Amino acid sequence: MWLRSLELQNFRNYNHQKFLFESNINLIVGLNGKGKSNLIEAIQLLSATRSTKTNHLEEAIQYNQERASVGGKMDDGQHEQDIRIYISKQGKKIELNGKLLERSSDLLSVFHTIHITGEDYRILTMTPATRRQYLDAFLSKMDMEYLHQLTTLKKINRQKNSLFKLGWSQQKELLKAFQEELITCHQRIVKKRIQFLKGLAVKMNHYLGHFYKDEQKLSIEIHYTDTLPEGKSIQEVFLKEQQYRESLFGAHRDDFMVLMGGHDLKKYMSQGEKQLIALVMKLSEKDMVTETKQVKPVVLIDDAWMGLDETRKSLLRTLLLDSCQKIITTTNRKNELWKINEIGEVIEL
Repeated sequence: MWLRSLELQNFRNYNHQKFLFESNINLIVGLNGKGKSNLIEAIQLLSATRSTKTNHLEEAIQYNQERASVGGKMDDGQHEQDIRIYISKQGKKIELNGKLLERSSDLLSVFHTIHITGEDYRILTMTPATRRQYLDAFLSKMDMEYLHQLTTLKKINRQKNSLFKLGWSQQKELLKAFQEELITCHQRIVKKRIQFLKGLAVKMNHYLGHFYKDEQKLSIEIHYTDTLPEGKSIQEVFLKEQQYRESLFGAHRDDFMVLMGGHDLKKYMSQGEKQLIALVMKLSEKDMVTETKQVKPVVLIDDAWMGLDETRKSLLRTLLLDSCQKIITTTNRKNELWKINEIGEVIEL
């Protein structure tokens, strides 16, 4: 997959500007505050239909402007696609090849990216909600059935919580029906999450195997925490949720934990080890997209070069030599990593 061009109008600090990405490696160079990350945000918006910076997309509209737009042209080797997203204070509209899409989700399978930043380790160290968001964002693009089940789960929980607030005592049968539907939906979501995490762990161990000798190699395990495991009675769940008047169990409460050499990475590993594992996760995601969708994603690397140790430098060198398209932001054009490959396109901001 290849992003050919990006056009921005009234988006963040860009009035009206067009960028061309015609090379395997595209370097965006500029001082902090020049808009490098805004470019990456715009590209991610074309891929995921959501901002990486805010839950309120209207914040991306320039001050004193009524609307903004982000447009991009990409090529997956078989088809050229033209995506346009129009942003206003009333919401967003999305066009694909000139046709207005009824649902944002219709765009998710069109353009695939992997976003690498120096903050990716936070997936491992922040709250369970952060890790669920990570799972949902990735799997929703890979699997439309997963997205359908996730949407259904959210709808059921909204209905349940409304009943709890309004007074569930007169609606016990309806509440029970919601709970039974939620359990079915939950099991389907958890099955897909566990399958993904198992495959992710295999690929992560493959990458790590190149950097550790056999006697030193620390294997990765990913353990999923299911808040609604098989065997847990509906009645038990039902009673506890009635007591607290909220949805306490289900995929919307689950979590996962990454272990390295049998130790919880969140608690026992150094900052450098966490950053290494986060980078390996992202590279493994790239490989999973390639295998699942039969197309290489565009890799976006946003200021991920600070404080790299030799292992992470080696991983990034491997990525730079990959045939996938890379769009990279940096403040330093003379970084030693660029020496291993000719930079095809340099955009100075």
